[in-house]
Amino acid sequence: MVNMLLGRPSTHSGGICILDLEFSHPIFGPPGQLSLVLLQEPLLGPSYTNPTNTRQNKIIRAHAVSRSGYNDDSEYFIAAVKDLVSCYNDLRLQDNDDVSSTRLIVKHPTWYDPVELEMSVEVAQFLDSNNPTQHSNILCFRNQGDALVAMRTASPKSDLHILDSRPADAPSQPTTSSLTASELHDMQLTSYFHSRFPSPSAPLHWNPLPLSYHPPYTVSWSRSNPDFVAILKLGTPILPHPTLLRTLLTANLVHILVLHPTHASSTLSQRTVLRSPGDDIPYFAAGQKGYSVPFEPGSCETVGVALVVGMDLGTKCFWVVTPVAEEVLRALPRGRTVLVVGGFEAPAWAVMEDEWFGEYLGGTGGKGRERRRREHAPYLFEADEEIGVEGGVGMQAWRVRRFK
Repeated sequence: MVNMLLGRPSTHSGGICILDLEFSHPIFGPPGQLSLVLLQEPLLGPSYTNPTNTRQNKIIRAHAVSRSGYNDDSEYFIAAVKDLVSCYNDLRLQDNDDVSSTRLIVKHPTWYDPVELEMSVEVAQFLDSNNPTQHSNILCFRNQGDALVAMRTASPKSDLHILDSRPADAPSQPTTSSLTASELHDMQLTSYFHSRFPSPSAPLHWNPLPLSYHPPYTVSWSRSNPDFVAILKLGTPILPHPTLLRTLLTANLVHILVLHPTHASSTLSQRTVLRSPGDDIPYFAAGQKGYSVPFEPGSCETVGVALVVGMDLGTKCFWVVTPVAEEVLRALPRGRTVLVVGGFEAPAWAVMEDEWFGEYLGGTGGKGRERRRREHAPYLFEADEEIGVEGGVGMQAWRVRRFK
């Protein structure tokens, strides 16, 4: 049944595993991650209606990547892909009928430029050498001759399935333009942050209220009782502007990364943790090459994404909103948890949804519901001045409102 996604009858009762390489607009999971997903029931709606951590479908393993992905760090990108393929192979070796017969499907980008094609070819070659006895399905969504020739040459053992667009009847009247890639990206992140899983096994539901109505979690960076090790900044290093770390984090997305216990000590011993002046926020120093080096994918995994909605400098705490189940958050190992920031799309939708909801309440809808004031949501702010480093929404310095 799950292979309805492929348009053919299912021959694998255990479901399918999907490795999604189109991290900016993935079919499953939040943008900004390379994910290995186990599907055991069909998902037939648009990507932003396809949550994966349900009883039958779940993200097995994921790694955070910056908005430019392969372009930013090709070695890390390929290492992350190889780690997910290795995870898939380990999954198939388990003595479990539900997963041992799963077929791997690799979803490549829907549009190829030379760099993306180079990435796809390298992945295809790796799959051929790493899966000598089992074919892998590679899904291409557009019939681009040059790309397909290169893929067939790189991976003769793989099955290439071309999903051409379905021909449509000529419209009887002009239609509106389709959604842009940026709009689809925002819709998927919005859907992700509004999804709610009380526990990994509980049914999914969506919360329709803006994030400013969602009670935030408290995350401490105090030296005496910290909830995480340090901030890892992707891309340009935090230095020489460590005092702006507070600005960078507020109203920005952070990916929650957990180091494996067998690698944590050796991995952390090779890195230097610094503290921002005044605020004392811990962050990893840049590597020898002048930028922050990501952790080796084999030594860690990403468990979800959070939005920093404010902070209390007195108690040294962040306030974050995240759809990650509370029992998962409570189980995070403090000495092995890292927050990754930078290189992700700015969440402007989180601000705009509050404005749109205010207009809705001011009209005919939402009767009986009190309008939440901006002071109750400190990430709803006003631009103060432009700065020359990557910041939160709009990459500007923001004046954070008082939290009540």
